[in-house]
Amino acid sequence: MSLRRTHIAMLEGASAGHVLGRTTAGTGPVEELTGAQVRGLALSTPEDAAIVASVEAMSRSLNGLPPEAMLAAPWQVERGSTLLTVTSSAKRVVSSTGLLATVAVNTPAYSWATGRRQLLIEPAATNLMLQSEALNTTWTKVRMTVTADATTAPDGATTADKFVVDTSVTTSHYIRQSALPVTTGVAMTLSAFLKAGELSFVRLQLGAGSSTYFVNAYATVDLSTGTIANSGDGVTRTSVTQLANGWYRVSITAVPIATGTSTVDILAMSSATNNLFTGNGVDGFWLWGAQLELGDVASSYIPTTTAAVTRSADDAQLTTAARTMLIGLGATLVLRGVAPSALSPPVLLGGDAVAMAEITSGGALRLSDGTTTLDVTAGSGAVGTGFGAALSRGPGPLRRAALNGGAVATDAHDWWSTTPTTLRIGGASAGPTGPVRIDEISIWPWVAGAAATPLLARAWS
Repeated sequence: MSLRRTHIAMLEGASAGHVLGRTTAGTGPVEELTGAQVRGLALSTPEDAAIVASVEAMSRSLNGLPPEAMLAAPWQVERGSTLLTVTSSAKRVVSSTGLLATVAVNTPAYSWATGRRQLLIEPAATNLMLQSEALNTTWTKVRMTVTADATTAPDGATTADKFVVDTSVTTSHYIRQSALPVTTGVAMTLSAFLKAGELSFVRLQLGAGSSTYFVNAYATVDLSTGTIANSGDGVTRTSVTQLANGWYRVSITAVPIATGTSTVDILAMSSATNNLFTGNGVDGFWLWGAQLELGDVASSYIPTTTAAVTRSADDAQLTTAARTMLIGLGATLVLRGVAPSALSPPVLLGGDAVAMAEITSGGALRLSDGTTTLDVTAGSGAVGTGFGAALSRGPGPLRRAALNGGAVATDAHDWWSTTPTTLRIGGASAGPTGPVRIDEISIWPWVAGAAATPLLARAWS
């Protein structure tokens, strides 16, 4: 399956001084896109502000439409041509309705987990938890009872279990899965879908409190507000994603201090900090879809039964038409999105095993032709926030880039030392190094000038 080009037809209908484009795509001399030509993005006049408002509205409109409805620019390589082909496993992502939806094999996966439509490109991942949905089986229940298939799960099926505390006095109430492999220094992320019942505070915990493998690796979520209410100093990262029908996907990340087999606990709490209380045999919460995986980000949910399950890496390749545009006389590639992982930042553009443009662990942008690198540090931001990157190449040779509207960086090298046979978004070879959520991919048939490049490199707002 293919993803149509998500070009934002910016400045269309504006005055002649704002309109960008060649009369015929791919022919004639290489044009350099100047700052004046994209001054509509600079908000320098009321007219500019109106143009930008129109562009942003169109951007959001396009973002909410299926690929078949997206616009094709008059100068596109081929009107209606595709930009990406995606090879992938089936996966479950948050749909526009707030429910988990299954995306078929070899189909672009659009996730609405952040509240807007984004193309999700992920590396391979393995869910180490067994019986991720049948939580009344492999899991050990300690002073808790379970009612299986008690309510509608995040995917719309009636498969979510309710966990109820028993009447034990001033003690803990939890479920546990044991014998989970961990390795010293290798980050692990635990996630689960939770919904408040009579109890709204629930704790996720790696290791049994202060254990051999994790120390203070826990966080308590308040399901009445969808916020983290308390966390231990052994947790390096937490996240809460809201879904439909009162469900939240909650995750914690921690780094083991020893190698071996550890435990995962999910505890009922009477408050943000108290897990030792007297139950009444009635109060509880709903739980579904537990996942434990390597890395510092909860990837798309992977259901399991009696064994761990691995989802293969996504491979998003530019089509021949898009690749031809980029390797021609001159072009500019614009990417906007989010790089959520601090440990495994993504390659934005790669091919033939060379990371031609990647986000670094420090949040900068690095270009490489396989030998010589160009670092774009102006505009660097914390990994996990949105990014906007504009990359241009032209005869000379010349490569030019900007990040998040920061100062442009330029040198006299091409994007590659040898013209690549394959170009990828999200990875250099057949699988991304880290996850990336893409808001926009645009290919412009110009070499963006030094003033224009930062204007094109605006993060999604």
